[in-house]
Amino acid sequence: MSAALKSYEEVVAMESGRPSGLTPESLAFILLGVVVVVGVPLVSYWLRRSALIAKHPHEPWIWDHSWRLELVDELLSTVLSQLPGVVFGAFMLGFFSLLAFVGSVNKDPVAIAFLVFLVLGDGAFIWGVVIPWARQVLSLLRFGRMRLCLSGIPLAPGSGSEVLLVARSSLASLQHVRVTLRRVRERYPSGGRRAERA
Repeated sequence: MSAALKSYEEVVAMESGRPSGLTPESLAFILLGVVVVVGVPLVSYWLRRSALIAKHPHEPWIWDHSWRLELVDELLSTVLSQLPGVVFGAFMLGFFSLLAFVGSVNKDPVAIAFLVFLVLGDGAFIWGVVIPWARQVLSLLRFGRMRLCLSGIPLAPGSGSEVLLVARSSLASLQHVRVTLRRVRERYPSGGRRAERA
């Protein structure tokens, strides 16, 4: 049945005088449309960037990044990304501590040594992972996600600017907040041997 429909479509196309399928002219038209839709914004972006580079060659913060006027803290994403590690680490240390404790009840010296090692590991895990993570969670619960709204971008080095700190009402009693933004220069060397890059 599809062969009959296909042949019917071909017959209709031949009778109407138009060819069936894509022609080289239609393909060229489609390609031209893609070039215009994609190329014009890219060319305008690079021309604008080149003008900024020529005007401010020693101020890369003006032209190397598109800055947002509102900066949102990343504490929530940090807490959520660390949660699986905290849960997995607590589960594994608890499981192995239980196994070592059961072995130490029988006064097995290897199990007792393993239990002492795990108690030290538990302490290091709690001190190094759980307590900092809990502080972040408590800070997030107390202050919420804070936002810093800037008056303008870019900020010139050494200059002052007014900013708006948006937070929960728990910070409402603060009269003044001092904000320091630091410009960091990062270098990513490429080429050479691995020992030379380190």
